[in-house]
Amino acid sequence: MINNIRCALITMAPFPIGNVSTIRYTSYLKSLLRSGVTPCVFIISPSYMARHNNRKYGVYNGIYYRYMTRISWRKKLLFLIKAIYYVIGLFKSIYYLKKNKIDCVILYHQETFAYYFYWIVLKILSIAYITDKSEYPYGFSKMSSLKKNIEIIKLKVFDGFIVMTHELTNFYSRVHPLKKDVFHLPMTINLDRFAHIQKDNSFSPYIAVVFGIHNRDGLYESVVSYHYYRNIAKDIAYRLVLIGNYELLPDWTRISRYIIDNNLSDYVDIKGELPINEVPKIIFNAKCLLTTPNEYISGGFPTKLGEYLLSGVPVVATLAGEIGFYLKNKKHAMLVAPGDYVGIAESLYLLQTDSTLALKISQEAKELVYEAFNADKYAKSLTDFLLSMIEYKRCIL
Repeated sequence: MINNIRCALITMAPFPIGNVSTIRYTSYLKSLLRSGVTPCVFIISPSYMARHNNRKYGVYNGIYYRYMTRISWRKKLLFLIKAIYYVIGLFKSIYYLKKNKIDCVILYHQETFAYYFYWIVLKILSIAYITDKSEYPYGFSKMSSLKKNIEIIKLKVFDGFIVMTHELTNFYSRVHPLKKDVFHLPMTINLDRFAHIQKDNSFSPYIAVVFGIHNRDGLYESVVSYHYYRNIAKDIAYRLVLIGNYELLPDWTRISRYIIDNNLSDYVDIKGELPINEVPKIIFNAKCLLTTPNEYISGGFPTKLGEYLLSGVPVVATLAGEIGFYLKNKKHAMLVAPGDYVGIAESLYLLQTDSTLALKISQEAKELVYEAFNADKYAKSLTDFLLSMIEYKRCIL
């Protein structure tokens, strides 16, 4: 019996300051640490996303981390140089896996080369091989039947899976249908995300939207709904603040044209991409938070929605994906059908004019996060899952 599990999470996502992936894995690694597991993070190669980190190795909140290469990540690198350092990082990680006497690896990465590289290495080292999947394989919905089957075959290199939703649990259970190797870990976030932020009354009232560099967040729908809302609220309407890399958004020209054509330029503030540690202050000081996806074909659950709910700011969201598994309308958020611009606008106005409802929703939402999206709630069962994967790997070798 293993008394202390030593677990390495291998990723390209930066640490400790990073992106939504960093938020996800940091939340459960901290909980695993409190559960008696010794976690560490190995970052394969430099990434421009990691430019806000000053150290190449260290300990953060009890979690040891190390970037596998010593090259600075403060500048964007040529593809060939990145590829060389990527390969160096892969091979260098073997040394640290052995040095730290790792029992299991969680791969938070989706490159096929890395899949097979670590499959071979971990088989030799008798280390359990697990991956964290918050989505379907990239582009899976548009693949032919043959390519889908090939993708599932590729996934057979893993001993186990950590997945975010019920939908993904069903999908990844198809990889090894004869054994229980899938652990459902709902979206989890850092519960201290807003702990040290104070309300700043110098901000004029605004509605905030955080979006990624894809169209699945429904930013166009958010802007159109905001236009409808302004027509209802008129002179008392709040501003709209957009946070994300707007210029890389596939739909940005369409959105910009809508803003100009409907005379919204003076009311829509496009902040652009901000360091991830600056975003909580903008979320925390908003009067309302908005997210309007039409669907989640990725099978995932939006991490940003968890942050929205944790902030104590009332939320208006479209009822897409598995949001309805956890949130109830007018209890945890104002939930509206996707594409219902009028319904979204009316919900925004209702929260603005009914402060009692807004306060009730924000309080209930925060309680929901501590109950459903708190990694500590799953730490014991996740630890048992890791242990079962380790023991299974050692039994078959």
